Amino acid sequence: MLKKFPFDDGVLRGLVILDPGRRADTDYSSIVSLANKFCPNVNLEELKEEYEDYQLLEDCHIPLQDESGSRKAIDKVWSNILQMKPPMGQVRFPVLRKVMHALLCLPHSNADCERVFSQVRKIHTDCRKNLNSDTLTALLQCKLNSDACCDIQPSGPQVDLAKNATYAYNSEHK
Repeated sequence: MLKKFPFDDGVLRGLVILDPGRRADTDYSSIVSLANKFCPNVNLEELKEEYEDYQLLEDCHIPLQDESGSRKAIDKVWSNILQMKPPMGQVRFPVLRKVMHALLCLPHSNADCERVFSQVRKIHTDCRKNLNSDTLTALLQCKLNSDACCDIQPSGPQVDLAKNATYAYNSEHK
């Protein structure tokens, strides 16, 4: 696996900017190339100014550990950095915020895709092969957007509408 891993990939090399502990070691070209690739509509001059400001932050202003002393997750660290406000009350890093949000949303594996395919296989069974794609999409959205979809209790009118629709469909397709 290590032989096949793309260690020299430009994106992977550039993502070192996500590590606040290495902010002094990174240069502006890394964030520019990532911004051009994942957030192309940002003002690069403003981004440069904000990135330099971020690099000059003192370590005491970057909360790398939580109250118990354990290392915070990188998204929590960036959440704190991007919520910083100068005395005037505006967000300190508005352009950097857009770029970091785009970078932190990059999937780290294909687990999410595999999870969705698994859910589709559970919905689209042999008994339900004729599901319309809109129906399949709606059922999948319900499953993915609900913490406990098995606990959903439809109202009486919803059940009646579903039964009527099923009856009408079955009558048309005998």
